[in-house]
Amino acid sequence: MSKHTSLGIMMLLMVSFPFYAQTIPPGTRYIKAMATNVEFRDNNQIAFDDLKEGEKVYRYELEYVHKIPFLRIYKEGRVEEYLVLYNDLFMILYTKGKKSFYDIWIKSFRFEGEMNDLGAASSRIISASSELKEGNVIYAIDNINTIDLETPWVEGAKGSGTGEWITLKGYTELDSLIIFSGYVSYEKPYLYTQNARPKKIRVTCKEVGFEKDFDIADTPNPQVLEFGRLIKVEDITITILDVYPGTKYENMCIHAIWKRRVPNR
Repeated sequence: MSKHTSLGIMMLLMVSFPFYAQTIPPGTRYIKAMATNVEFRDNNQIAFDDLKEGEKVYRYELEYVHKIPFLRIYKEGRVEEYLVLYNDLFMILYTKGKKSFYDIWIKSFRFEGEMNDLGAASSRIISASSELKEGNVIYAIDNINTIDLETPWVEGAKGSGTGEWITLKGYTELDSLIIFSGYVSYEKPYLYTQNARPKKIRVTCKEVGFEKDFDIADTPNPQVLEFGRLIKVEDITITILDVYPGTKYENMCIHAIWKRRVPNR
C-alpha cells in the first residue's frame, strides 16, 4: 500500500510480538462436507465424526500471526495448516498457495439456506468514494464481492480512510451485514496490521429512515452487524467513521462484505 504512517512505536511493538496462540471455545461445532460433524473440544482437541468412518480425534493449534488466524491439525504423521476466518456460524478455510477458499464449514443446515443470500452484493451496482491503484493493480470496490485472499477493497483517498463510503444499489431485503475487515493474506499476514482497518462504521438506508452505527472489532474474522429488523431497500450506504491505524500504511482495507437475511425471522 502506498500511503505511509509514522506510527513507529506501534510498528516496533507489532514486529516484536506478532504471534499469539488461542483456542476455539470448546463445544463449537460445524458441519463439514454434508456427512461429517466437526467439534472443537477441551485440551486443544478437534473431533471429526463421519457417518461412515466414525469418530477421529486429533490435536490442533490456533495461532494468530499479525491477527490473522492459522489452524493446524495434527493428523497421523502429517500436519494440515489453514488460514481460517470464522465465527459461530461458519468457518472458511484457505490453504497455502491458493487465493480461493478450500472449504467452508457451516454451523447448521439452516445456515446453508442463508448462504444463498450471502455475498449477493455481486448482483448489484457497487460504488465507492475512492479506490487505490498501485501500478497495474486496482483494489476495486468490486473486490468486496469475493472472499478470495489478497483482494480487498482499499480506499485511495488522502488520510486514514475516515469519511470514505460504499454504496450498494439494487433492491434487496436484509436484516444484517457480515463484514470481513482488513487485508487478508496467507503468505503476508503482516499486511493486515500494516494497513488500516475499519473501527466504526455507519449503515444508512435513507429511503426507510434507517441509520445505525456499529463498532468493528480489530479482527479479520467475520462480524455480524444486526439491524434489529428486516429492511427492504434500493440503496445501502456504509460510511467509515473511524479506523484502526496501520503500522506502515494509512490505506483502509475491507476484505469482503456480505448481506444477510435470516429466513423466517
